[in-house]
Amino acid sequence: MLLDTYLTNKPEASIRVFRIYRDVPPHYHTQCDEVLHVLSGTGTFWIDDPQGEAPLAPGHLLVFSR
Repeated sequence: MLLDTYLTNKPEASIRVFRIYRDVPPHYHTQCDEVLHVLSGTGTFWIDDPQGEAPLAPGHLLVFSR
């Protein structure tokens, strides 16, 4: 993952714009929600079971509760 820009970096809200050049390992956040807005490119994501993966594409907005 290559960090391009921090729009804000506060404990309650860290907003970043970044490009992903490699897989992001499965993870979760206990202190904050995570919101992903896909600007370009494609990929996949899954929750709980990798067999249920779904595609990501430009225009998709994903919201993951902590």
